[in-house]
Amino acid sequence: MYKIIKNGDVLAMTEAPNYIRRAENGCLALCREEEAEGIAYNNQIFQLEGRPDLEGSSATVTLEGSDAGSEITKAAAAGGILFVTMAEAGNIDAATAGEHAEHQRKKNPMHTRLNTDHSRAFLCLEKIF
Repeated sequence: MYKIIKNGDVLAMTEAPNYIRRAENGCLALCREEEAEGIAYNNQIFQLEGRPDLEGSSATVTLEGSDAGSEITKAAAAGGILFVTMAEAGNIDAATAGEHAEHQRKKNPMHTRLNTDHSRAFLCLEKIF
């Protein structure tokens, strides 16, 4: 997996960059990485930093290799934190919170139990022996 980075900010991620260069006839053409002037992503053209000028590009970017498994794990953890925060704030009803708790119980070695107290939902973890 590759991060598409502009000025230190991650614009997007992709499994396989579409490397492009300007062909002799003026059209953009797919090419190998070593021939590339830029990449095409989500209907946009990006200039690769340190490569020959690519007329019509929307920005200059760099590509950084990244482990897809780590990125997915980070996203799942952030989603879980968001869900718990919303549940604690009372923004998620007890039934939905209970469904999340049931899903967590099935996929984790920890037992997840839902408690409700004055319309607020809390997720409690108990280690199973």
